[in-house]
Amino acid sequence: MDLSICPSPSFIISCFPAEKARELCCSATSAVISKLFYAIFIFIFAVVGATLGALTGAFVGAKTKIGCLHGATVGAIKGSFFSIKFFKISLIVYSSDDMATRFLQQPINAFDSTFNEVAWNDGLSKGSIEKIPKIRITEENVWDSSRNRISCSICLQDFLHGEIVHSLPHCHHMFHISCIQKWLIGHKTCPLCRRHF
Repeated sequence: MDLSICPSPSFIISCFPAEKARELCCSATSAVISKLFYAIFIFIFAVVGATLGALTGAFVGAKTKIGCLHGATVGAIKGSFFSIKFFKISLIVYSSDDMATRFLQQPINAFDSTFNEVAWNDGLSKGSIEKIPKIRITEENVWDSSRNRISCSICLQDFLHGEIVHSLPHCHHMFHISCIQKWLIGHKTCPLCRRHF
């Protein structure tokens, strides 16, 4: 009976020191290259920040009593420090996946979802709007429980005797026909209590 045993890849790497050395060399080279790019980006950000800071400082120094040269020097130093800190913080936020990143992105995501809801909410069809019950305003239903005259919550105009209005089925809020039709073209809720149809 002939059994051939195939060694595992980790066994092969440990058996051949040349492979292990090459793997170690590649990871060291990769680390050096990434540090080099990091240093180059920090240098670029520092130069740009120093230039912008020097220009801003020179303008501020010319307008105040500190002088143009002193303002440019202070501005260059502050600008370079600011841009380096900005680069480091941006890199940390970009590379991390923690709660802080999600906290920063939460308002943006909330705005996007609200925008999508508003943009794609097309309201009720004209046929559905026509099926909403209509009632005639009389002396009995023109007053609320406080004996105040009932008005349309959309246009804020009082209802007149004999006027025909829409009374929404679930909440029984009343609106002028033209007012509620404009509202329901873009919404599927009562404009007063936000109850869905």
